[in-house]
Amino acid sequence: MNKAATYWTLGLASVVVGGGIFFAFRDKISHLANVKLKIRSIPQFQKRLIHQANLEADKFSGYNELSPQTAAIIQQYWRDGVGYEYELSDIETPSWQNNHYWSAAFISWIMRAVGAGDEFKYSERHATYVRDAIINAEHEVGSIRAFNAEDTKPYYGDIVCKRRASSDATYNDVSANDTLHCDIVTEFSSDYITVVGGNVNNKVDRSEIAIDSDGYIKDEDYFVIIKADIQD
Repeated sequence: MNKAATYWTLGLASVVVGGGIFFAFRDKISHLANVKLKIRSIPQFQKRLIHQANLEADKFSGYNELSPQTAAIIQQYWRDGVGYEYELSDIETPSWQNNHYWSAAFISWIMRAVGAGDEFKYSERHATYVRDAIINAEHEVGSIRAFNAEDTKPYYGDIVCKRRASSDATYNDVSANDTLHCDIVTEFSSDYITVVGGNVNNKVDRSEIAIDSDGYIKDEDYFVIIKADIQD
């Protein structure tokens, strides 16, 4: 190959590679712009919910449910969230914690704290408020409604719920005793959402849930998405 042909080939390769980088960069910028647009359009209730969820997760940084620094926080979730009063000494005891799951108390507390009022069915069990929100959706009543995760995309401030342990709950069949877990959606990426939940890794913690290219949750154990339409 002569020099001119070599330069022409190298130039074409640069264009192809450069074009690929440009389109990848353009797609990334487009995604970030869409995320910013979504953030600007988040209702005030959901903004408060996200803000409070992140504050709670930050409080547990470096601590867990057995740390003296967090015992009063968990006590508050129980007391103000669902009306149960427990001693700090109990909360700091491993055997007590093993029999007192507080993730639903956390969700209940945070919904109270951000102003859900009488719209939310506060409970120490996730199944209680999930069932209530499903009934609301079926009868088209109330400001807090649950939808089937198979055909509903999560959004900022939604509560996403999954089956746990041996539960076989489905959107159309949730019993009062079903073992579930729910988290609050706080952030979006192109292929996952970030959620905050209580009693995750024995603390309030963040985790990631994969979503597909259309924005639906991939994990089939997530079967319900609760959405709030609470106007300030």
